[in-house]
Amino acid sequence: MGILDTDSFMHGASGKIGGIVLYTVDGKTYFRQHVPQHADARTEKQLLQRQRLITAQTLFQSVKNCLLYDVFSLAAVQQHRRSGYHLFLKLNTNACGKDYTIDYSLLTFSQGQLQLPFNFRLSGSNDRQAEFTWSNCQEQTTARGSDRLQVAAIFPDEPFRVKILPGIDAVRKDGYATVPLEKRPGGEVHLYCFFARSDLKSFSDNRYFCINR
Repeated sequence: MGILDTDSFMHGASGKIGGIVLYTVDGKTYFRQHVPQHADARTEKQLLQRQRLITAQTLFQSVKNCLLYDVFSLAAVQQHRRSGYHLFLKLNTNACGKDYTIDYSLLTFSQGQLQLPFNFRLSGSNDRQAEFTWSNCQEQTTARGSDRLQVAAIFPDEPFRVKILPGIDAVRKDGYATVPLEKRPGGEVHLYCFFARSDLKSFSDNRYFCINR
């Protein structure tokens, strides 16, 4: 695959010319060799990769409907990726396994330039809530006291759906947070904690925690 210069007469084109395919994404024109499609091969490796991709795509459907979509869209721009969708697949496809299983500890739901606080840990939990503590970082470019805690969660009764938990008021300078948990069937709850700038224009990486209710 290659990228055409902006002064090329083919810049902005799309379609197939001989054995070359041209397409334009976000103002950049790419070209690649056309590979003829062969009969559908169903090797074990190919089947596994399809299952992984389907699982990751299913997870992304819930990402599209919450703050996480903005997180990935912004991270994609910062990392010069094609889109938040493509970045999500890159980060999470390998966390998906055979027979549509997921290693939840390997999933990533936030990437960004804000600093995660030091000593960020799960200090306690019960059926109704989870409690977190962390060390308050001094004010700096990548850490402000007003940065707000966000928590994405996957519950055992909806293993392919992630959602942002409501009702969290904690900010970085607090040094602790009590996170309400929805009343759901018992089992493992997977939590992905990150911080967001108050204007929701900058985010941190996430920290993974798992509790069993």
